[in-house]
Amino acid sequence: MGLPSNFVLDAMLSTELLTNHIELGGRWVYEFDDNFHASAEYSLAYFFGKLEGAGYDTKIHGWFSYPALGIGYDFGELTLTAIGTICYINSLTSTSGEVETSFNTNRFNGFNYRIALEQPFYKTTTIGLAFQLNYFKMYYPQWPL
Repeated sequence: MGLPSNFVLDAMLSTELLTNHIELGGRWVYEFDDNFHASAEYSLAYFFGKLEGAGYDTKIHGWFSYPALGIGYDFGELTLTAIGTICYINSLTSTSGEVETSFNTNRFNGFNYRIALEQPFYKTTTIGLAFQLNYFKMYYPQWPL
């Protein structure tokens, strides 16, 4: 994509029946040596959801930002990566019937830590096993609760 050296552009789309999350971000990767790497990342995400019917008339949408730091080590056939991410709610608007609530200030929402182990699977694909710990005040897939 013509990005400068060590920069990566990431995009992600998550969807469920009631909630959608679109994320776009950039990452800078520093290579200490052939095996040890570190990264700094920033992503911005928009999410929206709608629950209508069976007595419900609610909608929600908002913006999140995710700064993150990570380190990784390549053992040859295995790669171990650890990433820590902070979540900020930049704006949030929810509607329940005729009542609308919104705010547009950055709020600390929580954090997550992830550790992942990856290995080659088939040709250019990899398979991984990861553990992630989330601590969020508002976890967007659970907004109807």
